[in-house]
Amino acid sequence: MKKALFIGLLAALPLMAPLAAQAADVSIGVSVPGVSVYIGDRDNRGYYWYDGRYRDPSWWNAHPQYHPKYGYRNPRGYYWDGGRYRDEKWWKKNGKYKHHDRDDDDRGGYHCPPGQAKKGNC
Repeated sequence: MKKALFIGLLAALPLMAPLAAQAADVSIGVSVPGVSVYIGDRDNRGYYWYDGRYRDPSWWNAHPQYHPKYGYRNPRGYYWDGGRYRDEKWWKKNGKYKHHDRDDDDRGGYHCPPGQAKKGNC
């Protein structure tokens, strides 16, 4: 009985080898508010591997590639406004998409949804 089990285990080892070769460093954690997915190589200090070395969390905070208010940043640190690159000071002064805003927030009268003019909303 033990000999047959041992032979069966040895026969199954070559079939399991490709599964071990395809393993990746992906961890999924379920917390109270939701699901957290971490993809990447992380050392025991919590630093992530990027650009040839491990980077600490303060480096990631100082080098964001996407800003929630201003959008994507180019390598020189400027953000795209739809017509040209602007720095962060310009965005704080003028606001996001103030010049290229397509919304009709001021109710200029040139765009009114059907049926809203009769109700006095335009």
